[in-house]
Amino acid sequence: MDVPDHQLRDLTNDHNIHKTLHIHRPSSGIVVNIGAREGQYVTPATEIYMIADLSKVWVYADIYENELPWVKDGDLVEMQLTGVPGRIFRGHLAFIYPYAEAKTRTIKVRLEFNNTELLLKPDMFAEVTIYASQQMSALVIPSEAVIRSGTLDKALVVRDEGKFEPRSITTGLSSDGKVTIL
Repeated sequence: MDVPDHQLRDLTNDHNIHKTLHIHRPSSGIVVNIGAREGQYVTPATEIYMIADLSKVWVYADIYENELPWVKDGDLVEMQLTGVPGRIFRGHLAFIYPYAEAKTRTIKVRLEFNNTELLLKPDMFAEVTIYASQQMSALVIPSEAVIRSGTLDKALVVRDEGKFEPRSITTGLSSDGKVTIL
């Protein structure tokens, strides 16, 4: 039951039942929940303390399903917090969950950040930017160049000097004022 060795020796040597035991923590960290109070009867199933190691934290973010092709494990991530103004935290995308949330149509991703200064706290809200890998062979045009007409998207193609021809296009991912043409 994780009773420290020196307390077992004391029990063996003096044959007295002690009303109290002191408990050693199994790892270092910060107490985030106290499950037992002084004088409370505890069993092996009782959670006495919950200790969290906050030197490395996970941040959960939701991305839209149309953004999923852009991201992959290992992508660089930057995060800004209202509670820590002017500071940018850098981390990486550690895991993409294999399902979409039915109500929001988003996919949860887990981001990992080093927290050596312990500035990141549980349940904080953040603004996150994920820097996706470049797509090397993509045709990209300014998003203003896309003519949206109901069900079809079109773009003008130069046929000759001063002459343009509309072409039906299928657009892909868009970001930063640009859109890919599939």
